[in-house]
Amino acid sequence: MYSKILLASDGSKHAFRAAESALKLVSELTEITLLYIIDPNKVSKAPGNTKFDESFLREKREEKLQSTEELFVKNGVSYNVKIVEGDPEVEIIKYVNHYPHDVLIMGSRGLNTLQEMVLGSVSHRVMKMAKLPVLVVK
Repeated sequence: MYSKILLASDGSKHAFRAAESALKLVSELTEITLLYIIDPNKVSKAPGNTKFDESFLREKREEKLQSTEELFVKNGVSYNVKIVEGDPEVEIIKYVNHYPHDVLIMGSRGLNTLQEMVLGSVSHRVMKMAKLPVLVVK
């Protein structure tokens, strides 16, 4: 069993399946960190968003991660949420290479429809650059 699991999530269906896979690797001593990357380029283009403010970011995070957090609570799994601003690929790689974890779990595809057409865009590059095992869930 892993003692420290990092779960990268963007709220997509693939990310939720990654969360379900993370549950299978959890013991009562496991610490799960749920990593959510806010891409300021996408947030600034959100409908009705005229400025990059904390309340908007908190609302978006809660919306995107609600199903994953409910899954963890339902299964009695403790977790913490880390929110980082920047390009998802770059920030995930920086985070996993700076903070020690046993494994990174992430979905094979995210919310970006263009990236879905390119096999493994973010997940593939993260696998290449991460200095820990990476479990990519389809």
